[in-house]
Amino acid sequence: MILSLILLFLLLGTVLPWLSRNDRAGRYLAIFFALLSLAASLYAYAIFDFSNTGFQLEEKAEWIPALGISYHLAVDGLSLPLVILTALLALASCIYGTDEARRDYQFYGLLNLTCLGTAGVFMALDLFLFFVFWEVVLIPMYFLIAIFGGPRKTYASFKFIVYTHVGSVIMILAFFVLHYMYLEQFGVRTFDFLDFAKLSVEPKIASVLFIALVFGFMVKIPVVPFHTWLPAAHVEAPTSGSVLLAGILLKMGGYGLLRVPLTFFPEIARDFAIPLAIIAIISIFYGAFAAMAQEDYKSLIALSSVSHMGYVLLGAAALTPAALTGAAFQMFAHGTVSPLLFMMAGSLHHKAGTRLIPQLGGVAHKMPVWAVFMVAASLAGLGLPFTSSFVAEFTVLIGSLEAFNVLALFVFPAAIATAGYLLYALRRAVFGPFNTNLHIHGDLNTQEFAAMFILLILTIALGVYPRPLLDMIDAYSVYFVGLIGGV
Repeated sequence: MILSLILLFLLLGTVLPWLSRNDRAGRYLAIFFALLSLAASLYAYAIFDFSNTGFQLEEKAEWIPALGISYHLAVDGLSLPLVILTALLALASCIYGTDEARRDYQFYGLLNLTCLGTAGVFMALDLFLFFVFWEVVLIPMYFLIAIFGGPRKTYASFKFIVYTHVGSVIMILAFFVLHYMYLEQFGVRTFDFLDFAKLSVEPKIASVLFIALVFGFMVKIPVVPFHTWLPAAHVEAPTSGSVLLAGILLKMGGYGLLRVPLTFFPEIARDFAIPLAIIAIISIFYGAFAAMAQEDYKSLIALSSVSHMGYVLLGAAALTPAALTGAAFQMFAHGTVSPLLFMMAGSLHHKAGTRLIPQLGGVAHKMPVWAVFMVAASLAGLGLPFTSSFVAEFTVLIGSLEAFNVLALFVFPAAIATAGYLLYALRRAVFGPFNTNLHIHGDLNTQEFAAMFILLILTIALGVYPRPLLDMIDAYSVYFVGLIGGV
């Protein structure tokens, strides 16, 4: 029952702050239950059997028997790290949220509700339940942007809901097709992932379903050209909303891609490997070079996510053990580094009144603690050795070279571009003479420091010693490739 307990704590962290109708009590309740969900997820990690490559900690109960829908939860080496990441970011976003301009109790409830839906996506083995959790996530994130966002919050929230819901509709249509195909072949109604994996599907139909599912998940990752909702959502979202958006919502797309279409249609995945790899490389390049042109720090970080999540798609396309391990590791690594960068941008805006890089300069003179975190986060973002990003991206590249040879070499210039835009932004905003037109009010407070410290320490720890995560993911990747065969 440990998986249900994680969801229960996040549910309580959603409902009780709303019932309290008190900003201070709501804040502490949200933090408390986020902490309990993290403790429960770490307990799940402690009892997880690394030698067992299948699903573990399984929970199943009938929900809508007439349609074959059940409450079916389980985790494996791919999903459990993302469950832990979700609980971690629930805690970090609630702690950091104490410095948001608005401290309404509803705000903290929406943060935990977002994490509740995301954790459910990573645990659900019934694909109808998977879809329900998937849609739950859209509701609180829409309101986080639409109510607590910036000047263009209405436009950004509407664009977010339209783009992501279109992807969701296509995804659920594919699930219903699989449902009726299973009914036709076996005479039983089901939406269970393990049942769908047994289906025999004609190649033409399989290709159509594969494309539909990949499209639905690529919108969420997001990859070029389905990425345009992301910069607007990030720029207008409150900082804690951006933390969850970058840290876990994008990972829903990566997780869905690795979990569903690759498992159901491995032969089709091999046929589409080169086109998917090309799309991934385009996303990596586009995100890096588009980030160079940004003047708003949040917009820069948002477009960098397009680039970094391209590594996930590249690893999925390669279908080698190293590439799949790197793709899964990249989701966790990006889930700590990108939220940390968004926290830095948010704190800068709170203290200096602007995030526009041309209006900054010499911020380190007035905010030295912030500057140390910003430099560390930027170095992690560019994939410096001894950070988790380096381990993830290097592993993806090694696995992709094995699958695609020369094609994978095109990624290396993009890695150089990543270093370019992050270091150039640091030079203009953080170092050099202080811009006397700035009116900076203080450095990091205790809440900001605590939230950022958690993410930074984890980023460095997994860069120095990645085995606690790699061993779990690698067991899944080797088993998965053994089942379907690599490219």
